[in-house]
Amino acid sequence: YVVAGSLANLAVLRLVLDDMAINGCSDKLSIEQMVKQVQVTSETPVRGMATIPLTGINVPFHSRLLLEGVALFRDVLQAKVGMVEPDTLEQRYIPNLTGMPFEVSQEYFKLVYDATKSSVIKEALNNWDDALLDVPAERSRLATILLIELLSYQLASPVQWIKTQDYLFNIAGVQRMVEIGPSPVLCGMAAKTLEAVLKSKRAELLHIERDHDAIYYVQPESKILDNSNAAVTVAATPGTEPQPEASAKPESKPANSEPLQPPPQPQVGSEANAPIADQPVPVLDAILAIIAFKAKKPLGDISIQQSIKSLVAGKSTFQNELLGDLQKEFGNKIPDKAEEMSLKELASAVGSSGGSLGKCTQPFVARMFNSKMPGGFSLAQTRSTLQTSYGLGPLRQDALFLVALTMEPVSRLTSEAEASAWLSTVAQTYAARVGISYVVSLDSTGGAGRKGAVPAISSAEMQKIRQQEVAHIQQQIQVLARYAGIDLLDGTRSAGREKAVSAELQSELDQAKIELGDEFMTGVLPQFDARKARHFDSYWNWARQDAYEWIQQAIA
Repeated sequence: YVVAGSLANLAVLRLVLDDMAINGCSDKLSIEQMVKQVQVTSETPVRGMATIPLTGINVPFHSRLLLEGVALFRDVLQAKVGMVEPDTLEQRYIPNLTGMPFEVSQEYFKLVYDATKSSVIKEALNNWDDALLDVPAERSRLATILLIELLSYQLASPVQWIKTQDYLFNIAGVQRMVEIGPSPVLCGMAAKTLEAVLKSKRAELLHIERDHDAIYYVQPESKILDNSNAAVTVAATPGTEPQPEASAKPESKPANSEPLQPPPQPQVGSEANAPIADQPVPVLDAILAIIAFKAKKPLGDISIQQSIKSLVAGKSTFQNELLGDLQKEFGNKIPDKAEEMSLKELASAVGSSGGSLGKCTQPFVARMFNSKMPGGFSLAQTRSTLQTSYGLGPLRQDALFLVALTMEPVSRLTSEAEASAWLSTVAQTYAARVGISYVVSLDSTGGAGRKGAVPAISSAEMQKIRQQEVAHIQQQIQVLARYAGIDLLDGTRSAGREKAVSAELQSELDQAKIELGDEFMTGVLPQFDARKARHFDSYWNWARQDAYEWIQQAIA
């Protein structure tokens, strides 16, 4: 149950319930002593044996404390809600206030009156005539009255979720429930109800974000692959490159281990030239990166002993946003009450993951490169640099990108030199976190005198050799082109013009992003999916606008 009230009353409730848990049923004298003990308090509520303070919720929704706002909310609804067609709501809409399907009948009006004592409902009951239900206009008028009163008093009345579940699973026989919202709170409560109370009932409980593929009947990517790719391990996240199965099991790191480790001393010689063992992205690192990125904090400021609830400091909207991102990243592996677990416990509960960037972090990384890196410094080029210059495999590259998210530049970098310097800083930070050393190449001077040292050619030298080869080939092409009368610079001139236009457009986009912010620019991107296309009349197209105006009028 959710209880709202003064701090003193809440403190008395906590003490009484704690006493009942220890000594059994409390007597009247004991309760009076507790009331005297508390009297008036302004202290922050603390957790008891049977009570949990809900910090950050400043408005006591669904409690009698909001009864004064019912009349104002009713006026707003009466001004906006037109005549209701009863058939669109009956047996389809289950109000929070009753827990039973909407119905235009005398019995249902009595049910609503018993719960609200509404004067409007009482007047309708006093003038009730069953014969009028056969008149469509009168039936529509009664449906409108009933809907407005239900919505008005819903603001200040308890949510009848237990009755709603009983109707859904026992009476209506629902076998597939889809929850639409930032986190699967109702799915979690329904799962506990089915397990503890309705053991004979079975229902599929789905969440719009967590179970997106199941809801839209999206065929898993692994089932679409050709048989020729049977030996390839498909990543769990669509869009990531599949990695061949290694002949030996890669060295893994426990998901719940602390990521901060002192870096070992750099290695030299033949051992240093061996590639760094690739390993999956630890779940804890992904959780820390998502939270740090969304909170715009350095990784070092996020403690693995903290919970999401303590990190958001009472901001319930931000908490739901984080839980939604984690569910998008790890799917249905996120447990119930994840916000109350420490991050270390949460990572342990999630267990293993796909080992690479998921559905949440992959778009974050792509957006960072598109918006903050200079033209030509692409994600593919960065992966190549991390492979050749740092010896990092694809999975370690993903782990490094998680660190990069928390070190995202404030504005777009203007040159590749700046981007390379930023990448070097990120790489060193990642190495310090996971305790690895990058390859140290030995030149002919540094390797001399070391017995058994193996000379190594640095990636810079290899690149120089390739550039010389390319230059020689280009000279031959130019000679042949002059002989054939072909203008090789025609494409370059055209590309130059297109580049100038592209730079101008990019500058305009950057100015708009600075003015409006990343969230707005992301929000206006086209996301049309033909499978989700729905056609509504003009009234439903304006539903959001109407709701916004109602809220503004209620606030005013």
